[in-house]
Amino acid sequence: MITRYITHIKLHRVSLTASACFLFCAFQVNAVSLATWTFDDGTNDPTTVSSGLEASSFSPSVGFPPAAGFAITNAVKGVVDPGYVNAWQADDMFTSEAEAIDSDTFFTFSVTPEEGTTLNLSELSFYAWVSTAGPYNGGNYNFFVRSSETGASTLGTYSSSAAIASSVQPTGSNQFVLDLSGTPELQGLTGTVSFTVGVYTDNKPTNGFMRLDQVEVSGAAIPESASFGLVACVLALSLGLKRRNHRSS
Repeated sequence: MITRYITHIKLHRVSLTASACFLFCAFQVNAVSLATWTFDDGTNDPTTVSSGLEASSFSPSVGFPPAAGFAITNAVKGVVDPGYVNAWQADDMFTSEAEAIDSDTFFTFSVTPEEGTTLNLSELSFYAWVSTAGPYNGGNYNFFVRSSETGASTLGTYSSSAAIASSVQPTGSNQFVLDLSGTPELQGLTGTVSFTVGVYTDNKPTNGFMRLDQVEVSGAAIPESASFGLVACVLALSLGLKRRNHRSS
């Protein structure tokens, strides 16, 4: 009876150790907002940046002509706040992703973990829509995302044909949420990762403006000390289970 009681206590301790380790590990890799670009301050600089990271501005590529209207403006409604990116005019839109890339009509931004920090990316999101000006006549508009780590491969595409008047605030139906957690190239990063956001349309439009707002990158920025703690946690759990199995046998 006493032996069974002692064994029960030992197993209970192992169970507590395992639970504590799992909670510790979960805390270390919990995904949070890493950087945002909301444009409500009239600039394309990042609005928020998580500790342990640096983030670039949300910048247009060289293919946009001066009159393209990619400057930040508060003239019409964005998402939540009035700021947004009045990105592409009809003349800057093409009918394939390859043509948009070759014509240098896209935006880029990047996040960089500080020394001693590892970056695991889980999500990229933004709001995208087209104005009703003209009216817009390009069929579906297709916002695509690439990254420096995945090269010419497209991470995801948001397609819609809905046009929104400048006096109407975009809603959640205009938000594109891209899951990055299943992309191994975007896990365990210790250097800069940059993203490309572009658009192409089914048909070459003669009117309309493509717009972007509320860009956000989410994931986990893990300090080196936390990484060591995670390894120690896993080792302790493995050792505890091994000892339990050995004594049970």
